[in-house]
Amino acid sequence: MIPAAASALALAAVLGAAGDPQGPTAASVLTPLESAALRQVLASLPQRSVPELSEPLVQAARTLARSAAGGEPRPLSSAALRTALGEAGVVDPAPAAVVLSARASSLPEAMAAAARFRGASHLGIGVVVRDGLAWGVLLATERRAEVEPFPRRVAIGSRVALRGRLLRLEGARVWVSTPSGVARELPVEVEGDRFSATVPFDAPGTWRVEVGGSGPRGPTVAALLEVACGDVVPGAVPPGDVDPAEPADATATILGAVNALRARQGLAPLIGSAPLDAQARRHSEAMLAAGTLAHRLPGGEDLLARLAAAGIRYRSARENVARGDGVIDAHRAMVESPAHLANLLAVDVRLVGLGIARGALPGGQPVVYLTEILVEPRDPLPVGDPPTGVR
Repeated sequence: MIPAAASALALAAVLGAAGDPQGPTAASVLTPLESAALRQVLASLPQRSVPELSEPLVQAARTLARSAAGGEPRPLSSAALRTALGEAGVVDPAPAAVVLSARASSLPEAMAAAARFRGASHLGIGVVVRDGLAWGVLLATERRAEVEPFPRRVAIGSRVALRGRLLRLEGARVWVSTPSGVARELPVEVEGDRFSATVPFDAPGTWRVEVGGSGPRGPTVAALLEVACGDVVPGAVPPGDVDPAEPADATATILGAVNALRARQGLAPLIGSAPLDAQARRHSEAMLAAGTLAHRLPGGEDLLARLAAAGIRYRSARENVARGDGVIDAHRAMVESPAHLANLLAVDVRLVGLGIARGALPGGQPVVYLTEILVEPRDPLPVGDPPTGVR
């Protein structure tokens, strides 16, 4: 834990810093209530390093706080987060987030109690006071890429250079998903930790561009950008969906959504697998317990080792993980990630395992961790033989 005196010095340092490469270079100007809350948050974080205050994350946090204060029932859905981050120019894919309300005098202490982030490199805080209550949002991210400015709107036929560098990751890869729902990987030039790729925008609609790399937690999404091509509005938040209450119904809903997605691309449906479901569920529960979204958790194994330990044979295997305020929200976050979408649309995949773990964020908001394991069986599935996942 950072001593109070040290945290005050750190706060002064970040407030006077040169700024965040993802946004304006001017230092953030916080309100007195935001400053008081941030001071207590920094003093309470369970990590040795002091996160940097990020101007764009502050902008996004304020947007989300205004939404929560205005009565939005799902202020931290993946869609709401994506929209607020995009408007602020943040490319970090999935910041940890907390939203809560309290009297202004007690908000700093409440936010500090809810700040259980580990490993954060950048923070943003936003507070809105309305009708006698203070609504606060805290965003924390472990930044894995710095990306040079990239437009959020382009003309049809544009070819835009994507440049940047990975942070604590290696093996840069770039994917795009097109307005028609196709995901593909782009050629990348790599020199050390720097990468560059040319993104062609050849159709109108919403495009998503993703940068990924590999690290101790396995494959990691480092940056995610949404771009409007032609006469479309970027960042529209879809209406909220009500999750089925029963786990079996929730799993069936996601399987149906996956197969509808594949059908639109002319692909065969996936078959559910009880052994894969069990593996996916265990991983989601482990992520929930750790409060971390990753393919490989501290002290744990990667997907292939987990499948081998369970005696599940395969020719190839893929894994998608996501976090949301509900099962449908978490699955939507996967579909909006080009690399995850590419896994869902893999031609050779035949079996799928779905695992759901439900919990609550420190501020009391619901959170769901979702794991999707996609497998190409070692042998063809016999006609009429129920899938076991063990082949």
